[in-house]
Amino acid sequence: MRQRHLAGLAVATVIALGAGLPAPVLAVADGATLFVNPVSGCTDTGSGTQAAPFCTIQAAVDAAQPGQTVQVAAATYREQVTLTHSGEPGKPITVRGGDIRNGLSTLPLVGFDPGGTAADHGFVLNGVHDVTITGLGIRGSLGAVQLADTQLVTLDGNIMGGSTSGPQTAGIHLSGTTASTTISRNIVRGLARTAIVVDAGVTGTILTTNAVDNQAGGAGIQITDAPGTVITSNTVSSVCGPAIGLLGNSSKAVVENNVLATGFDTGKNAPACDPSQGTAKLSVSADSVPGTVADYNLADPFGNAPVYNWAGTSYATAADFTKAVPQQGAHDITADPHYSGNPDTALPIGSNSPGIDSADANAPGELTTDLYGYQRIDDPAFPNTGTGSGYYDRGAFEFTTSSRSVAVEVQPRQIPAGASTTLTLHDFGSWSPVVSYTVDFGDGTPTVTTTQFSVQHTYQTAGSYQATVVATEQNGDTTTTGDTTVQVSPPGLLVPKLTSSRNSNPLGYDFSDFGSTSPWSLESFSFDFGDGSSPVTTTDVITGTSHTYANEGDYTVTLTVTDTGGRSEKTSQLLHVAYQAGAFHPTTPMRLLDTRTLPSSVAAGGTFDLQLLPNYSNYFGYQQPTAVVLNVTAVSKGRDGHVTVYPTGSKQPTTSSVNYVGGQAVPNLITVPVGPTGAVSFANSWGGDVDLVVDISGFYSTDLSSGSRFTPLTPARLVDTRNGDTGGKLGPDSTRNIKVAGSGGVPANATAVILNLTGTDATETTHLDVAPSGTSGYGASNLNPVPGQDRANQVIVPLGPDGSINVYNHAGSTDIVLDVFGYYSPDGKGLFTPTTPTRLLDTRTTGTPLSRDSQTSLQIAGTGNVPANATGAVLNVTATDSTAPSYLTVFPDGQTRPGTSNLNAQPGVDVPNHVTTPLGTDGRVDVYNHDGTTDVLADLLGYFTAG
Repeated sequence: MRQRHLAGLAVATVIALGAGLPAPVLAVADGATLFVNPVSGCTDTGSGTQAAPFCTIQAAVDAAQPGQTVQVAAATYREQVTLTHSGEPGKPITVRGGDIRNGLSTLPLVGFDPGGTAADHGFVLNGVHDVTITGLGIRGSLGAVQLADTQLVTLDGNIMGGSTSGPQTAGIHLSGTTASTTISRNIVRGLARTAIVVDAGVTGTILTTNAVDNQAGGAGIQITDAPGTVITSNTVSSVCGPAIGLLGNSSKAVVENNVLATGFDTGKNAPACDPSQGTAKLSVSADSVPGTVADYNLADPFGNAPVYNWAGTSYATAADFTKAVPQQGAHDITADPHYSGNPDTALPIGSNSPGIDSADANAPGELTTDLYGYQRIDDPAFPNTGTGSGYYDRGAFEFTTSSRSVAVEVQPRQIPAGASTTLTLHDFGSWSPVVSYTVDFGDGTPTVTTTQFSVQHTYQTAGSYQATVVATEQNGDTTTTGDTTVQVSPPGLLVPKLTSSRNSNPLGYDFSDFGSTSPWSLESFSFDFGDGSSPVTTTDVITGTSHTYANEGDYTVTLTVTDTGGRSEKTSQLLHVAYQAGAFHPTTPMRLLDTRTLPSSVAAGGTFDLQLLPNYSNYFGYQQPTAVVLNVTAVSKGRDGHVTVYPTGSKQPTTSSVNYVGGQAVPNLITVPVGPTGAVSFANSWGGDVDLVVDISGFYSTDLSSGSRFTPLTPARLVDTRNGDTGGKLGPDSTRNIKVAGSGGVPANATAVILNLTGTDATETTHLDVAPSGTSGYGASNLNPVPGQDRANQVIVPLGPDGSINVYNHAGSTDIVLDVFGYYSPDGKGLFTPTTPTRLLDTRTTGTPLSRDSQTSLQIAGTGNVPANATGAVLNVTATDSTAPSYLTVFPDGQTRPGTSNLNAQPGVDVPNHVTTPLGTDGRVDVYNHDGTTDVLADLLGYFTAG
């Protein structure tokens, strides 16, 4: 059940029906109407026709004759309108605007100024009679409407206010010999003094069914020395001063069926109250008591003010008042009115209010409709405790289902000319059922009145039409639609449109159907992503859908669009799915995994998934990493084998990342994309159980603003302790500081460097840890030297604040060799694009192992997913079946081979290493073998392009 009278519904194609207030019945001489509309072509010297209206209201009322209506269009009128002549009995001059039920924004605004100022008054009536003002928004800096020495004036269905700063203002001010004034069904609010003031000498005033919400610090209704005033069925809220005050000699008044609240809006920074005003909700002076009747009022107990001040004595509650003053307030109630909405909406009562079905229907001035024009109606949930019919509600608002949302669904909303659409009418229940619907289709065809809930109509001509439905209830209440638009297009084809764009996930894409067109409404959109996943169907033409691919590759994406005309069309596009280029973000090395601390190792043929996101979101700066740089150490339980590292969710590649040897700890640096779920997988071969130790030293992301870019260098040797560099061998539990920035071509602003670390002549099995200088402790390892073997591993390490690194040796003593291959810096050029590990070379299958002092060339740019403009590559290179101790060097094709090495081959051992290398001008690299014969495997992990 709806409790608000002004609320509307406008979601998708369901349009709420907002009722229009029936205008007062007016006698119009000869049917004459004068029109006011400040549009191009208006004139204040014409006759006020609809084709050539008056520009100002003042010009129209000056021209109006008895019985004529001045019809004012919704606009802002920065004028004070002064009426200087009158109507006649039964033939008033009427100034009419819009419908209060639709809100202030739909009414003509008189006395307003968009800059925030206003005229002194909206309307001034002095010495005139037989005038009606209805359906306007009226404001004045000294009050909205001022009546002096007038007769038979009606103010009905307006929204009025005054200044909130001038202490002498009033919303409506009656003075002099004004007589027989009816003020009904108005909203009066936002004032600094009293909202409605009736001064001495005024007679015959009826104040009925008004909502007075004086938020700015004044009183509500003040009557002074004006006997016989009728105050019936008003809802009055004030901050300072009484809600209703009868001052001086205002005897023989009627105060019935009102809802009264004082101090309700205490949070609005109201000024200090005037003690002379009193603070009771109903204040009646001693001279006003004779002949005055107060009954059937509902007083809100909110605040500390008494409910009544009667002849100078205050009473806290209705019960106290009735007990002390017999014959008064016998049916008054002091209770929470249970308002619906907030104070800014003039305080209508809610569904559980004691004001429901408890008013005196026979009270003087009582209307059969409420402030919004709804019929008084019986609420079946409440007993009828009122007098007369028994079911009138107290205050200005009737709680009624007539204010509910009766809705219209247009389907389809868009059609070709000559086609039909259906308006489905939804009545969500009413105490007074709908008996008929009148439909105006907006295209000039005759209206249709029906009792059915569904109406079909054929539009013959292209255009935009607003259908209007008026629902008539059994009790006479009506509700009317707002904007129910039907778009009629020329006949045409259904044309689907598919667009795609990357999103933040490494292999994620957004797909949109926006731009698909049809003369019919578009009904559904189905996306087939071309990778075997289930298609996604949506009805949202704006949002579309998203999809994350598990693997790189080329996929045919197909969009199928269906319209309400029963037609379907498809469109497809070939989508090249690949990782995005990113910048490097070096970080202090950190251990992510050590299965030796877990209950079990990774079994032969088993897989371990390492969840990076959201577990390490803080480590990544809450970015979405496209790839991570990991140092993976495999600790064999006794048998040889290998581990493959790849993005979780992708198909496991036929490559190896770490080749482990029984009983040994073998490390290797790995650059691997992050899977769509934020994880990477470690698949163990069937060699045997293995423990994994995983350390991270950085990541790539598409955030180019804070990351670093790669610059390759001609490989250069920084340290060889065999020659006595930096003090010779590293002893047990010792750390060697090595200056990197400024050496081998590494600039001072480098953030990280790519080094090849070789351990040789180790006296004990140990491990070497490389970290930026300035860090404390070593929680990660990079290389595990053993006696009798030369072991190498590539290291990507951040530089410390002084441009140096620390190398730590755990046990025994060992020589180290450090070669630099490149660096990362903010002003570098190389952006990295990861790939799922892909095998590029396997001489075991070609039958062409590398012999002593020989090399082979490998094409990288322009093959597979690698573009022709690639400038560098990241590889995992493995030497296997070596016949003699040797070393391999990888370098750009066409350049002189450097005097450095990338990995150290050993007979009977598979030796891998991470290689970062520039490409030759032809997009190739060369692989050189120093001694013996060896097979070579090369797996692509990613490539660099100039960004």
